[in-house]
Amino acid sequence: MPTRLVLLAALTLVVAGAEPRTSPALAWVDCAPWDGPAFSVVVGRPGDKTVDPERPWLSIAIWHPVGSRHGVTYRFPDNEGKTGAVSFEGSAFPGASGNVSFPRATPADKIHGRFDLVAPNGRRLSGQFRGDWQSRQMFCGT
Repeated sequence: MPTRLVLLAALTLVVAGAEPRTSPALAWVDCAPWDGPAFSVVVGRPGDKTVDPERPWLSIAIWHPVGSRHGVTYRFPDNEGKTGAVSFEGSAFPGASGNVSFPRATPADKIHGRFDLVAPNGRRLSGQFRGDWQSRQMFCGT
């Protein structure tokens, strides 16, 4: 019996250790390059308490209406070039592949999700984020 208890405790630590640290995030309604609906998510470094929206660790632009995010995974790149864009530490990440996922149920003033992205040079960024929606007035298509 004690052997099983030790094994269970060790397995619990391994599984718990596999969970990525949560990064702070901010999000806001935005406009796509063609002036369509979009939203942006800026993510701070894993383990940080806040994110500077002017100098984020990771920036993700999703070129779809904000209401489409619930229970969805956006894939990069998509066939039509309408998923969005990614930048890392202030540099564009063109040709990034991977996905950004949002859970089904999220309070209207909160944002959280997961990302798993790979740059053309093979660098992988993966983790999860959680934060708040910022109120910004956007006029797309005007």
